[in-house]
Amino acid sequence: MLTAVIAQWESAQKTALDLAEKLASETHASLQTAGVVPNANVLKNLTKTALNMSRHYADAMQSALDDGWRKQRDQLQLKGAAESIKALAEIHADLASRMTQGQTQHASALTSAMAQYFEGLERCRNLQDVSMLAAKLLGDVHSQASAYGAHLSSLAVGVPAALVQWAETQLDSDDDTAGAA
Repeated sequence: MLTAVIAQWESAQKTALDLAEKLASETHASLQTAGVVPNANVLKNLTKTALNMSRHYADAMQSALDDGWRKQRDQLQLKGAAESIKALAEIHADLASRMTQGQTQHASALTSAMAQYFEGLERCRNLQDVSMLAAKLLGDVHSQASAYGAHLSSLAVGVPAALVQWAETQLDSDDDTAGAA
């Protein structure tokens, strides 16, 4: 896109310079034919004419650049790209929320197991009771770690499916937009 704009700009510059050169040579020839010796008023009028011509050229150039930009902007479908990024951000937010929820539940379960362990230690009569309580704690920690691992695995399995669904949705919406254009 930039290469096309630069090429158009270079072409317009060359055309403007050619026109300015033609104007200057024709004006000079006309003045010589008429026998007019250039004075301050003639130069002032020529300068005004050149300024008006350059303003007209600058306006035409800006208009062409603006038209080119609008055409390229419309082809980029920026609104669809923004919606696509928002949808991807929603997937990320949902994943982060689920991970945080699982981590919070895991931490809460471990805290509860440790609290029960300490409460149970107070009731222990001998080392056999302590070892049985420790085995229960280890079983609870293992159970919670397994549950947390299963939760993380289910999230990990769901991420690719969510990304594939997102990509398909984006590609389908691009086809719908291309068909409408």
